[in-house]
Amino acid sequence: MSKKRKRFVLYYDNFEKEHLGKDVFLVPYNINKLYGFDIIIVYSQTITNKNFSTTYRGIKLKPLGKNILGITHINFIKNFLFLIYLIINARKIDILCLFNIYPLTMIFSTIHKILNPKGFLYVKADMGPQSIEYHLLRSQGIKKRLVKRFVKLTNLFTIESKLGCRLMKQVVKKEFEDKIQWMMDFFDEKEFEKSGIKIKDITQKENIILTVGRLGSREKNTEMILKAASKVDFKKWKLICVGPVEKNKIDFNEYINDFYINNTKLKNKVIFTGPIYNKKELYEIYNKSKVFLLPSRWESFGIVLVEALKFRNYIISTDVGGATDIINMGYGEFIPQEDETYLSKIIQRLIDNEDYIKKEYEKISWNDIDVSGETIVKNATEKFFKGL
Repeated sequence: MSKKRKRFVLYYDNFEKEHLGKDVFLVPYNINKLYGFDIIIVYSQTITNKNFSTTYRGIKLKPLGKNILGITHINFIKNFLFLIYLIINARKIDILCLFNIYPLTMIFSTIHKILNPKGFLYVKADMGPQSIEYHLLRSQGIKKRLVKRFVKLTNLFTIESKLGCRLMKQVVKKEFEDKIQWMMDFFDEKEFEKSGIKIKDITQKENIILTVGRLGSREKNTEMILKAASKVDFKKWKLICVGPVEKNKIDFNEYINDFYINNTKLKNKVIFTGPIYNKKELYEIYNKSKVFLLPSRWESFGIVLVEALKFRNYIISTDVGGATDIINMGYGEFIPQEDETYLSKIIQRLIDNEDYIKKEYEKISWNDIDVSGETIVKNATEKFFKGL
């Protein structure tokens, strides 16, 4: 008689098409490949995700709130729907996976443990080291005690950066530190295989500096890139900025327009493409680029760093999220926060001395660099999930 498959349920309230290529889908997808669980992603159905199929790559997608579609975008409604689902199904959920450390995450976790004491609780923290240090490690009193109790409740608690792991272990002390595992964000190998792209050698790449993200958001600090670019002689190089231009507190399009007015010679050197949703098209830009920039003020990890490393871009980044883990693999360097002069000097140095990148590239044993989900997820979860 075959062994019954364990039911693994992940709840993510704002699940949209873009998440099918991110950790919220890729983590359970790789867990399924490794352990063969019956995996269900539960989310609130909204106008923008109502056409999802019931399965994707072998993972079941379970929408909540079909009959009240007009109000499922309200956070209270989304979480209330999951609360009802959890109460009804808790005993059937062998493994519950939740994201982040929010009060609601703690409430859902507690309810699951009460209704299913033998249930396995996995929390993917999705927190950068800066956030852990400022909001948890330095906090006093009830907040720190609540987090310690929450980690005690979990069976597995993964964090994307090694520094974040070390800081969280300081928060909870030695009592529960074995539950805290490093699991960095990783590359979507399945999507890459589908693209049919062959990764280019450094000699095949073009003189392109690339940045990808929500351009103009406070987090991404795109203005630092433009300030640095205004001081650079690009010669035969180009800077390509990929991503939607933010229009929140300020319309960053106005900042871009002012940049071109004040730097007319850079119109054909600094290029904004807008968002690129087609993965193959985006991968092709990474593949032909030599350098990748990430001057973010903060990141939980920074999946673009993994993509840049996969396509062998020399990485220039502030010390945020998982940048240390990526750059410590040997191909890149750090820049200080808010120092556009320092950044401009690095860019100019790379432009003026193209052999430097080539020499750095040749130092790396590229076959030994593995950013695939199966390897990373296995290293973090095997001793917890194997044999369940």
